Amino acid sequence: MTRTLLLIFLLIITTKGAYSASGQQLRDDCTGEMINKISCLYFLGGFGAAGLEINDRIASNGIKRLWCETNKITWTHRRKIVLDYIDKNPKIKNSEAATVIIDAHIAAFPCK
Repeated sequence: MTRTLLLIFLLIITTKGAYSASGQQLRDDCTGEMINKISCLYFLGGFGAAGLEINDRIASNGIKRLWCETNKITWTHRRKIVLDYIDKNPKIKNSEAATVIIDAHIAAFPCK
């Protein structure tokens, strides 16, 4: 497991476009060359895992979750959610990538 995570980390840090700074750059990375699509999926997958961990932690402290996923979400599904959100909200292309990803998940998986 540790070796796999290390390989993924090395792939991300050595891949062009692995550090999306804005919504536009994130969109470009997720729709560009195949290697950028791969780094996009790792970026979104890692962010999704971290986001779920934070979501679980705040819920355990009595704070309302930011978003509520109903099923196991794949990396490609996260990619589609984020790209659709960017396309529907063109003004956010200059927002930070992390903010765009969070907002896309909140919009896609609202808590009832």
